[in-house]
Amino acid sequence: MIDFDPTWALTKAGNAHSTVADAYGELSWPSHDNLPTPAAGQPYGRVLLLECQPAQLPAAELVLIRWRPGQRCAIHDHGGGHGFVYVLQGEVHNEAWPDSESLTSGVPGQKTSWSAGSSIPIGSQCVHSMMARADGPTISLHLYIGASTAMTIYDPESMRRFLVSNNHGAWLPDDSEILEELSWTKK
Repeated sequence: MIDFDPTWALTKAGNAHSTVADAYGELSWPSHDNLPTPAAGQPYGRVLLLECQPAQLPAAELVLIRWRPGQRCAIHDHGGGHGFVYVLQGEVHNEAWPDSESLTSGVPGQKTSWSAGSSIPIGSQCVHSMMARADGPTISLHLYIGASTAMTIYDPESMRRFLVSNNHGAWLPDDSEILEELSWTKK
C-alpha cells in the first residue's frame, strides 16, 4: 500500500505551484490495485496524472510510474524540462551522464540510490538513466516543468540518438515512434 499525499508533490512545482495545486482537484489518482502495468519489453508502466500546456503556465506534467523489478530505463533527457522524481515505494538507482564522453564510453558519472520518501532533483540539462530495485515493487512520481514536446533517448551500444514525443517513456523506440534520428559521433 502506498502511503502518500500527492499534494506534497504538487507543492514542488516552484513558480507554477498555485496553478498546479489548483489543478489538483482534477487529478485522477489511481488506487493501489489500479497502478500502471509495464507493457512487454518496457521497464515501467506510466499514467499521466496531470498535463498543463504552455498557455496555462510553463509546460508541466505529473506522471506515476510502476517499475518492473530490476529493470533499467534507457538513457534519456527531459527535453529541457526540470523537476524531480519522488520515490513512493521501493528504491531506484540513478545514473547521471554528465557529458558526451561518458555517453560514448558507456561509463556514467555519479551513481546514486534513492529509497521511499526521497526526492531526486532533475535539472534542465540532466541526461540520466534509472533502475528499480530487483527485490520488490518500486513506484515513483515524476514532475517535470518547462519540458518541450520531445525528448532524446540515447543508445550508446548502437551510437544512435532518437528524438521521441515527451509522452513516450524512457525506452528504445520502435521505428514508428521516432520523430527524428539525431546524429551522434564518437569523440
